[in-house]
Amino acid sequence: PFAVKYTIGNVLSLASYCFLVGPERQCRGMFAVERRGSTVAYLSSLLLTLFSIFYMHSQLLTLACLIVQCIAMVYYALSYLPFGQSMLNRLIFGSSR
Repeated sequence: PFAVKYTIGNVLSLASYCFLVGPERQCRGMFAVERRGSTVAYLSSLLLTLFSIFYMHSQLLTLACLIVQCIAMVYYALSYLPFGQSMLNRLIFGSSR
């Protein structure tokens, strides 16, 4: 039940941005070049979580998908901050990247 509610909450969060700025502008912003990868990862993690809950019925896979969903959400949110993703990459992978 938690995973379903968490995923639906994330979907509603995305829908609230559409309400604020309009769906067309939101989609353009989500699929801009600098956000395309994080958007695809975030949306894929949402779908994979729901797939693992309803079709696979695997608690371990659902937990893994929730962790990926959380990481993807943070990475997606950082794409809206100037240098957010690059700072996270530098923090995780070091200054050589």
